[in-house]
Amino acid sequence: MKLLIDLCSGLGGASEAFMRSKNWVVLRFDNDERFAGVLPNTHFIDLTNTMQSIIILQDFIKTSIKTHGD
Repeated sequence: MKLLIDLCSGLGGASEAFMRSKNWVVLRFDNDERFAGVLPNTHFIDLTNTMQSIIILQDFIKTSIKTHGD
């Protein structure tokens, strides 16, 4: 599996083609809470808090690797 991390994904236009592929796992992050939980694989991240953002990204990447393999 390949992993795409879409930061500031908004409506997800840049990552939509990857979402449709079976070879890709897509994690979308946006700093607008309205997108989180509404669009597939989109999560809220507060980009003003750098350390918290890094920890959240690491956790999602670790979980994705455990779920989908390397």
